[in-house]
Amino acid sequence: MVRVRILIGVFCAAAAWGQAPGSDPASTQPAGGAADAPAKIDVKDSLQRAQALLESGTEEDLIAAQQFLQDVLRVEPTNADAIIMVGEVALERRDGNVARRYFSDVLKLEENNFRANRGMGELYFRSKMWRQAMRYLETAARVAPPDKRAETLSVLARCYVQDGTVNKALETAQQAVASDAKNVDALQTLTVVRMGQKQFEQALEDGRKLMELVEQKLHDNPADAKLLRQSGQVYQTLVEGLILYHATLHLPNARGEPTTDPIPGKEREIAQVLVRIGEARGRQVVLESRISYLRAVLPYYEKSLKFDDQSVPALLAYARVLLVVERTSDAAEQCRKALEIDPTNVEAQQLLQQIGPAAHEPAAASR
Repeated sequence: MVRVRILIGVFCAAAAWGQAPGSDPASTQPAGGAADAPAKIDVKDSLQRAQALLESGTEEDLIAAQQFLQDVLRVEPTNADAIIMVGEVALERRDGNVARRYFSDVLKLEENNFRANRGMGELYFRSKMWRQAMRYLETAARVAPPDKRAETLSVLARCYVQDGTVNKALETAQQAVASDAKNVDALQTLTVVRMGQKQFEQALEDGRKLMELVEQKLHDNPADAKLLRQSGQVYQTLVEGLILYHATLHLPNARGEPTTDPIPGKEREIAQVLVRIGEARGRQVVLESRISYLRAVLPYYEKSLKFDDQSVPALLAYARVLLVVERTSDAAEQCRKALEIDPTNVEAQQLLQQIGPAAHEPAAASR
């Protein structure tokens, strides 16, 4: 049970709280701002923009989202959606005090509000206050919209693991997968819980499905930063779970610790598990390399084109980089832009031929 709690810890290892100054819109309003006549804004559009920036999750985008929300609250100080999103931005910026205050303000008026309960649950989960997290997440799971139910149940299942409520953890993880079999969090949680209960055969099957799901999502969105981070966690979880399984196939010493001596008759099973560890670790290394490449290279090409989007050499250099990270449709789009500027450019034509059928697919708007 202790080991499965360690596995679950992978989910929240990066969520240690640190104060993020300025994440409270109220702290950034100018003195006397309440008396100033607020400028007219499109509230709906501002909220949509803030939501998109929030989902991106980068620090730069979170700060931009905060500005949109600040503008909305100047015009509509009681706008519930804006208040909740301020809490969510603070949560992502690791400012627990601000997040708690804004979520609490909503819950005082609407105790069954899904996003506020989910936010409070996530806040306490990241702070490793499992009982408090369970209280809010149970409410959130009960009132969750269909497209949010699986991920909410997944976090709740992890809380049950940490609290030692093993049977409830398994039941909740199964409910999460039943709600959405294509949800990475749900399938990952179920895999970890089954590993912890030593249901290794079922856990390995879930792990196989999980790897296939992650590979498909990465194929569809190879440069999605959030998905890349999530996929890294998936592979790390699988590796650690398989190592745990591998240990149980060896004879224990006097202290109950696994030795290097296999249990008689388990040699073939050990060999199969080692292959699975190698597969998961290999994919993890490739993924880490891709993430490093994206962080190191892409920003320079993207910024270059912001200054001069008519440079054919820059467009083609960007296209070649996109091909390296398997963003073929985006690479093709850069080649087409180059050909609009220079219709006879041989390199652009050759790159499009290299890309093949994907050259005719539309580039993903989210990238």
